Amino acid sequence: AYSPPRGLHAQNYKSGSVKENTSAYLNAMKHPCVKVLGHCDNPQFPVDYETLAVAAKEFGVIFEINEASLAPYGYRTSRG
Repeated sequence: AYSPPRGLHAQNYKSGSVKENTSAYLNAMKHPCVKVLGHCDNPQFPVDYETLAVAAKEFGVIFEINEASLAPYGYRTSRG
């Protein structure tokens, strides 16, 4: 069954600490319908990428990292 990419967005999730945001993604990865997580690179939601990578492998989930978002010239900033 098709499962659209999931990600954290200000409309439905209040950003927390790195630990809290990482935990939110980990909980999403555990859901059997989640196959792809999008926008894990959004600096508004800092996460532990190493922990996400290990969990993604464990749960068979793909997570998007868009290096352009993380670059100093990127279109996203921690301010929104």
